[in-house]
Amino acid sequence: MELFSVRVDPLRAVGPVVLGSPRAEAVEALRAWGEPRPSERGLVVFGPGTRLEALVRCVDDRVDVVEVFAQPGAAVVLFGLDVFRTPVADVVAALRTRGDVVEDPGHAVEVPALALALLQEGDGFRWLKAGRTP
Repeated sequence: MELFSVRVDPLRAVGPVVLGSPRAEAVEALRAWGEPRPSERGLVVFGPGTRLEALVRCVDDRVDVVEVFAQPGAAVVLFGLDVFRTPVADVVAALRTRGDVVEDPGHAVEVPALALALLQEGDGFRWLKAGRTP
């Protein structure tokens, strides 16, 4: 099966969802992945054939954060690396070239200047959060 690929452009976009865009535009953009549903935490979408799970949170009716959860059929690409399939040490090394990295070894990594966070589970990352402001 071919992987469903989502590109993360820190402080700008996650896939078709532009950080800072109006909620209505995010709903339309999310339709590229599936039908968005409202939840307590924001807009939830399960992508093509449930190969992607994402949550979009808005503040003041604008996209503030996009969270993407690891799924077997999805590739989440950040700086040319599939963050859910690349070894943690390699992802962290790539992040260090772009800003200060705050690590909680074995649990999480943050790059505050890029408003990025990754949650580690076992030997890999399983969740990525991208925000619009550092």
